[in-house]
Parts: sequence; C-alpha cells; structure tokens
Amino acid sequence: MYERGYRTEEDHYECLFCAASYEKGVIYPEDGVLYESEKAMKRHIEQAHGSVLTALLGLGKKETGLTDTQRNLLELFAAGYSDAEIAARVGGSTSTIRNHRFTLREKERQAKIFLAIMSQLDGLSPQRGRHSANHDHVGPSEFPTKAKKRLEALQDVIKLFHPNRRYTEGEVNDIIRGVYTDHVLVRRLLIEHDMLDREADGSTYWMKGALDMDKKAQLKWEYKNTRRPVGVYQVKCLVNGKVLIGSSNNVDGMLNRLRFELKSNMNRIPQLQADYNQHGADQFVFEVLELVKPESEGPQDFVAEGEQAKALEAKWLENLQPYGDRGYNEQE
Repeated sequence: MYERGYRTEEDHYECLFCAASYEKGVIYPEDGVLYESEKAMKRHIEQAHGSVLTALLGLGKKETGLTDTQRNLLELFAAGYSDAEIAARVGGSTSTIRNHRFTLREKERQAKIFLAIMSQLDGLSPQRGRHSANHDHVGPSEFPTKAKKRLEALQDVIKLFHPNRRYTEGEVNDIIRGVYTDHVLVRRLLIEHDMLDREADGSTYWMKGALDMDKKAQLKWEYKNTRRPVGVYQVKCLVNGKVLIGSSNNVDGMLNRLRFELKSNMNRIPQLQADYNQHGADQFVFEVLELVKPESEGPQDFVAEGEQAKALEAKWLENLQPYGDRGYNEQE
C-alpha cells in the first residue's frame, strides 16, 4: 500500500497523503485525456505530491524514523548521484557515504524482521496476541482496583481499537476479553472516560473523537467537487530571466510537482535543472499566469477547459517566446 501511495477500498482508491479519492468504474478527464480511476489516482500522486518517494520522504521523523541527514541522502540516492558526488555535495568522504548506505540497508533488514514478528503476533489468538503484547502473563487478568492503575489499563485497552472503524458490541467484548475477564466493567468504564462512544441502542461502538465516517464522506465529496484551477503557469529564473511556460488542468498541482522534481533533481528539462542546481531555489519563481474562466457553476468540464488552457498557452508562448536563450521550452 505505501509503495503505491494509495489504498484500495471496495468502491474507490484513496490517496494516503491527502483526502483525494477516485471512484472505481469512473473515467476521469485530464489535459484532454481520459483516465480510468486507478490511473487517475497515480497521476494525482505524481502531480500533487511529486512522487510516492517524495511524499514518503516528506513525512515527519515520527512516521519514517529517519533523521534529516538520512532523508537528504535518500533523496540524493534516488537522483542517481554516486558516493563521490554526494560526498562533494554534503561534505565528508566517500567512505562516510558508504557507511550511511550500509546503515540504511541494515535499517531495511531490521524493518523486514520486525514486520515478520508483528505478522506472527497478529496470527495468535486474541488472548495470546493482544494480551501478551501488553502484559507479563498469558490469558486475561482481573481489572485493577486502584484509580490510577485503572486509567492506565483503560489507555492500554483503547489502543486495541482502530480509530476509523465501527464495532458491534460482540466485537468490543471480544477485544476486551483478550485482556481482562470483566469485559462488561471495562466496556462501561471506556464509555464513562470518553474513550469509547456508542449508538443509543448499543448496536455500534467507535473510538470517541475519531473521524466519523460521515465526516470522512463529506471530505471526499468536498475534494471531488472542488473546482481545480485550469490555466497557464510559469517557472522563472530570476538570475537569467529564462522561463518555462505550460498549461494544466490543475496548475497548482503542476507547480507543486515541478517544485518537487527540481528539489529532488529529477526534472526532465536538463537546462532548467542545471540552472536550479546552480542558482538555488530562492532564485526561481513558480506562478500562475492566467486561468480559464468557468462558463457555468455546474460540474467542471475538464475537456473543454483543457482546450481553452491550450489556447491560452499558445498565446503566452507567442508573446514570451521562451526558447533558446530566453527560456526552457522546446520550439516545435
């Protein structure tokens, strides 16, 4: 799942890095081309997040376990630099870079072993698996009597519940029985301490304060129905005045993608990447030149607006002539 950057649900694909989702069986138009939903999701990740690798490296230390140095080195490894080239960029010796490579490979090996351990743990019975992970003996135990110990025990139990899942009363009881004998008492205390919530008839339980499924559906609806800015964009080098002109059905996403590519040394325009590497990010401006004006307030027509954006792009190319010494576009 993380390797792809999206999860597959029953009726849609969902981005792991934002609220974007694409319904299965729906065809999505973009830049005058029609894409089935999974391909549209892959293009979304590419345009909105740069790439799966870029998005993953952009996560915090808490999520990745990587230091800033390790994250920077992984970006350089991905860009294809040799150990000697990396050493020259970050300082140090090639042997130091090789040691970093070895450390990261060792971290990968350890992660695989840890996943195997957790997989084996998940395969155990509720009493053995859940209980032995948090306590020193096998089998459910008596619930503590002291207030402080009770609160600590409840905090351990609530961690066994998934924040975005709803449970039947039977499922709640099964989870609690894996740890404590008096599941009725523990269930009641979880509710009283605002850790669990439930329907009035007791048919459904969920973690208190977790993202409600209706709210999640609302976020998806808002994302799908948010109008994308269609138009013409520009990337400009302030040192030499050279520009790159282009159009997109989502100019904000495209500019975000270009920033990621240049930062990661992965842009496909050699001269643009070379100037970016030489002059630095502070000497480049990413901006929208002109947007297509929607013809109605109804559903967005990406095909029609994409054609208008191409016409606007042709106008800007004619006016600015961003070729050769004046820009990074290739003249057709």
